[in-house]
Amino acid sequence: MNFTISPGQQELRRRLAAAGAELGSGLEERERSGVFDRPLWRRLGEAGLHGLPFPPAYGGGGFDLLSVALGLEAFGGACRDEGLTFSLCAQMQSCAVPIWLAGSEEQRRRFLPGLIEGRLVGGNGTTEKGSGSDAFAMETTAARDGADYVLDGEKAYVTNGPLADLLLVYALTSQRDRQFGGISAFLVEAETPGLSRGPHLEKMGLRTAPWCFVQLAGCRVPASHRLGAEGAGAEIFRESMEWERLLVSAAALGRMADTLERSLLHARTRKQFGKPVGSFQATAGKLVQMKSDLECARLLLYKAAWLRDQGERATLEISLGKLLINEGRVRSCLDAIQIHGAAGCTTDLAIERELRNAIPVSIASGTSEMQQLIIAHLLGI
Repeated sequence: MNFTISPGQQELRRRLAAAGAELGSGLEERERSGVFDRPLWRRLGEAGLHGLPFPPAYGGGGFDLLSVALGLEAFGGACRDEGLTFSLCAQMQSCAVPIWLAGSEEQRRRFLPGLIEGRLVGGNGTTEKGSGSDAFAMETTAARDGADYVLDGEKAYVTNGPLADLLLVYALTSQRDRQFGGISAFLVEAETPGLSRGPHLEKMGLRTAPWCFVQLAGCRVPASHRLGAEGAGAEIFRESMEWERLLVSAAALGRMADTLERSLLHARTRKQFGKPVGSFQATAGKLVQMKSDLECARLLLYKAAWLRDQGERATLEISLGKLLINEGRVRSCLDAIQIHGAAGCTTDLAIERELRNAIPVSIASGTSEMQQLIIAHLLGI
C-alpha cells in the first residue's frame, strides 16, 4: 500500500485549510445568534468547497473521492464553525450528489451550477418524526396526477431547511413496496405552492446549521422534477448516505485532530504540582486514546474513499469508520474537557463547543447503533 499524499492533494489540503481558518472567523457571534450567513455560503462556493467532487462541466473541481475526503478533513480541522461545515456537507452529499449521480442532464444543468457556486442552498427531506433510523417507515406520499406528483407529509430536522432554495424530498409512491421500489425522490423548489417551513429549531450544537420541520400539503411537483425513475428513491438514498457517512466523518476527523492538538498544547504547558499535567499517567493515557481513535478512524475512511475510487463497494469500511468517529470523537471531547479542567467547561476556550457539536454529528447520517446493525449484517450475523 502507498500512503503517500500526492503534491496535488497536499496543495488542496493547504488551500482548504487556509479557507477554513478564514471562513471560521467571527464564529462566536454567529453561534450565539444561530445565524446562517448567506455571504459566507457564497464564499464557500468561491473557494471551491461546494463543487469538490463534481465535473468541471457543471463548475465543479472534478476531484476523486479520496481527495475530497482529504480536503474536507483539512477544511474541517481549520474551520471551527462546524455548523457551516455540516451545512456544506448536507448540501453536497445529500442534495447535489444525488442530482449528479441520478438526475437527468436537464436537472444537472439547471441546479448543479447554482449549488456549486453558492447561489443556491440545498437540503434533504428524509427524516420524519416516526422514521428516524428506520428511514423507509416514512409516511410522506407522492401521488401521480397527470403531469405532476402531489406530495403530502412532513419532514423533520431538515438541515438548511429554513432557507433552502431546493429540497430533495423522498416520498412513497407505493405503500406496498416501500424500500423495494416504493419510494421516489423529488426536487422541490422553495416557492412551490404547498411547501411550508416551521421555525428554526434551537439545538445544543451545530447552531449555525439551521434545522426545521418542512410541511408538504398538496404540494404539486412536476414529474420532470422526479429524480431518477419512479421507485428508485431507496437506491438513491442508500448511495447518498454512503457519501454522507464518509465525508461528514472526514470533516469530523479534522475537528478531532484540532481538539487533540489543543489538548496536547495544554498538557505540555499547564503545570500542577510543579510538573506539566501531561506528565501524569492519567492525562497521558487520555491523550494516547485520543490519538488512537483519530488514526484508526482516519485509516478506515481513507481506505473506504480509495476503494470507492477503484469502483468497489466500501459499505463495511464506511460504517466502521463512522462508528469509530461516532464513539471516539465524543470520548475525545469528554477527555479534552477533563484535561482542561474547569476551563474546559467555559465558553472562553470553546472546548465544550466541540462536545456540543460532536453529539449531533454522531447521530446524523446513522447512529452508532445503526452502524453496528449494518456491520453485523455485512458480517453475516
